[in-house]
Amino acid sequence: MRPMLGAVAIAACLVTLSACSGGSDGGSATPNTIGPQSSLAESKGFRCEDPKGDLGSAIKGVGTVSEPAGIDIVVAEAKVDGTVLAVTYEMAGDPNAAPSPFVDLLQGDITAPDFSFELRGAPISGTAVRAPWGLTLITFKGGEQRRGLDTAVTVSGNTVSYSVPLAEIPPIATLQWTFGSSSTADNGTVIFDDCNSFTAPGTQSTAPNAPGVSLAPSGPIDPTETQP
Repeated sequence: MRPMLGAVAIAACLVTLSACSGGSDGGSATPNTIGPQSSLAESKGFRCEDPKGDLGSAIKGVGTVSEPAGIDIVVAEAKVDGTVLAVTYEMAGDPNAAPSPFVDLLQGDITAPDFSFELRGAPISGTAVRAPWGLTLITFKGGEQRRGLDTAVTVSGNTVSYSVPLAEIPPIATLQWTFGSSSTADNGTVIFDDCNSFTAPGTQSTAPNAPGVSLAPSGPIDPTETQP
């Protein structure tokens, strides 16, 4: 979780995985080792399922909020499809109806910066309803670096989706996937949701003969960072 993020609710997420939506028993996950030397294979994507009405809030507590439904993740999926990584978030409501909506995908673990990256989608204008969305790539090797991508982000009904060329992002090096979303009200209250491959029910898609790397998960990402 990035230390620059100041929402009070996020501090609770640092205590235990079960404190965040999508969590189960809060136990530590086994490190993911991929590559020819392991029985695990290269990840080609993950489908993550999350219950409705489990949003976290600094005011009402974690897992007790159902609005705004537009950032309440029901199913999130990242899938390598040919030469692109196709990412879809199915929400309980219209994402554009939520104040300052934001979706986030972390591949890997930012404590191992050589093998992790993040994709963040949000309306380009920040708070305007029905504004076009943009996509930002964040990498962590040598310090956090951000780069805006030309990839179109589509919001249709309750779904946010995009397909980013694999050539535009770092290699997918781990089996670790974390999806996040958030909404920030005019009074500064941050409400968030997350779904990840550590604790939530889902389906891992793999392929053999990946470069080997061993990473231990550090917990859910913080999807509530204010966009620059």
